[in-house]
Amino acid sequence: QSTDVYFVIGGRVQVTMFAPSGQVVTFQDLGPGSMFGEIAALDGKPRTAGILTVTDTFVAQMSGRTFNELLWKHPSVGGPILKRLTELVRSLCERVIEFHTLPVAKRIHAELLRLAVAQVADGRRVVLDPAPTHANIASRAGTHREAVTRELAELKAIGVVSGKGRKLVINDIDRLAEMVRRAWDED
Repeated sequence: QSTDVYFVIGGRVQVTMFAPSGQVVTFQDLGPGSMFGEIAALDGKPRTAGILTVTDTFVAQMSGRTFNELLWKHPSVGGPILKRLTELVRSLCERVIEFHTLPVAKRIHAELLRLAVAQVADGRRVVLDPAPTHANIASRAGTHREAVTRELAELKAIGVVSGKGRKLVINDIDRLAEMVRRAWDED
């Protein structure tokens, strides 16, 4: 337990929380240029989430005290931090709405779309390497691994995704985005 802030220099991490039952809930991936720990640094309370590395990761560390001094002494640093926190709140609000309004299959689609747009795309195609496990996608979408397995099989059958081993290929980001948009229209 600390109030240190970490900056991701290289690699990728996942922000996770554990429910009282022990279930892992993953709600965000962070890559180079991202930071974590800023909430505990700002309010001085215990961390709300944990971090798991997805790939080899290199981070820089700053004490919470230094972080706060930097924010207050240099307003040009505070603006981007406020923008980041605002984006985080908006993203979490969107996820709450999804959990309460979309059926499981559509939540899985929305999560795959989030993962795809977070990666560098080659046109309409994205390769997730390493691919998140079915259990990881399930924890992001608020469901179970078996539902993810079934939904990925259906998406493979219609050509939206493909892949083998540690790779998951989103073959058509636009089509996946349209499937998610239609889910909101149907609701």
